[in-house]
This record gives sequence, structure tokens and C-alpha cells, in this order.
Amino acid sequence: MATVYRDRVKETTRTTGLGAYIFDGPVNGFQAFSGIGVNNSTFYCCEDGTTWEVGSGVYTTNQLTRLPIATSNNDALVNWGGGTRFIYGVVPASQIGASGALDSLNTLSDVTVTSPTFPQRLSYNGARWVNSGIFPNDIPSGLFATTLASGTPTGSKVLMGNTSWDFPYGPLVTAIDGATITFDLSKSSEFITTLGGNRTLALTNNTVGQRFITRLVQDGVGTRLVTWFAGANWPGGVAPTLTVTANKADWFEFINVSGTTYDGRTLGLNY
Repeated sequence: MATVYRDRVKETTRTTGLGAYIFDGPVNGFQAFSGIGVNNSTFYCCEDGTTWEVGSGVYTTNQLTRLPIATSNNDALVNWGGGTRFIYGVVPASQIGASGALDSLNTLSDVTVTSPTFPQRLSYNGARWVNSGIFPNDIPSGLFATTLASGTPTGSKVLMGNTSWDFPYGPLVTAIDGATITFDLSKSSEFITTLGGNRTLALTNNTVGQRFITRLVQDGVGTRLVTWFAGANWPGGVAPTLTVTANKADWFEFINVSGTTYDGRTLGLNY
């Protein structure tokens, strides 16, 4: 799913109630909402000259879901009665302001993002926040509503729904090899380490709900084993068997479910 904009999109609709908008066809000289593409999102305004609704929605064949941003009904969905009204593509003022702030601020310590329904990652590249998750380029204009705070930005944030997890120094951190290898979860959610011997793994600065992954690499000798950190919980209660071939790597993922328990799974072996 992507957020798509098209110029001169305007149709009529006779939708009643609170359901999705059903289109009756484009106004003469304008484009149809079908140009947005199935399962893509966009912004709209629907009005009859008195009552109005500005919002975002996902386009499916000849209809658009409704999520209000600002309306004449105290910003709630309008319960439309009978009659014909216009619906057209817009870029809401609140969305333009959010994007502009992301583009221009050079001092930023926190970003709270509302509205995405998929995981995203924001990374500060020294001049602006860019989206290094699903979207390959900078954050599309108007996609997020944001709350900005002052400070010096570093690293990246992972975003899911209306929640952000802050990883100030990520994304991929090399954990220092030693008798005990410690993963500092305040610095990243992604770690790589080369095992120079049989090692004990440990965690620090972890947060309930945080996900993290580790890449354990055998050194040139191989046959290295690990003792997992306290609370590591595996399917069936059985820890995975590491690949012990020299220079090969295994990937594992965990989620902190209680502060003392970390449900884990194998992402892949023998890389």
C-alpha cells in the first residue's frame, strides 16, 4: 500500500450514512479516483456546499474508505443523508505542516508518528528524517502527523501503528566479542557479533514490547557455542542448534514479552 496523489480528481457521490464512499463518476473535465489504484491510500474532501468531511481513505474498486481528519461534524464522520455531493482529492493543511517540519528541522530528539498501519523506520541522515522502511525514498508529503521535540537527533526509530520505539544509535550494531557478549538495546534493535570462543550472551536496557534480532557469526575456527541470556524462551522449550561451520552465521529474533521473558525464534541458519 502506498499513499498516492493525483491532480484534478473530482467525482460525485450519493453515499448515505457512515459507510465507504461509492463513486458515481468523475465531473466533466476531471479525473476519477480509480487513478489512485486499488489498495492505495489518498486524502479527500466530500462536501455538499454546507456539510463537509476531510479525511484519508483506501481506494478499492469504485469506493473509498473513510478516516476523518477534520469535518463539519466536530471532526467525526459525517452521517450523510440523501442527495448528490462532490468528493475530490486534497492535501490537508495538517499533513502539509507535518511533512514540512520533518523536512526542515535539524534539531530533533523525538518523533511521534500517528496513522501508519504498517511497520516503518525513520532514520536521521544528518539533515532530515527519511523513511528507510517500506518506502524507498523520503517520507511522502502528508503521510504522517508528527509531534516534534527539540534536541540532537541520532539513528532511527521503528514505527508500528501509533507507537514508536526509539533506537538512538542503530540500526546495525556490532556487539563486542568477549567471554560475555552484551546487547545494549538502547542503542539498536539489530546486532551482529563474531564468536571468538564459547560465549555467554546478555542484555541491557531492554524494554517490554521491544523486538530485536541478532546475527551470530562463527570465527575462522568454528564450533563456537553460546549460553543464551536469562529469560530466552524457545518454541517447545528447546533452544536452536547453532551452525558451527567456520565463518557461517545464524539469525535469531526476540520480543521482550514481560521484562524477564524473551520469546525467540530462528530467522535463518547457515548463512
